[in-house]
Amino acid sequence: MSKVRAPVTVVYAWNETYSRQERAEAFFRQQFAGTANIDFKGIGPSAHFVMFDQPTGFRQAVEEFLS
Repeated sequence: MSKVRAPVTVVYAWNETYSRQERAEAFFRQQFAGTANIDFKGIGPSAHFVMFDQPTGFRQAVEEFLS
């Protein structure tokens, strides 16, 4: 990912059980370390499928990325 120069937004789920927002974000920041133009959007409370659990928040994140 370090060679990607296009904007990247990582949308990730979090909830109060597993995985909490701070822990989830830290995990994804580590996974995408070195990516130049990156933004992280935690959407919660949500389980694995953010688009089903929080459709409004997911749609907003996609629209922000595309604008």
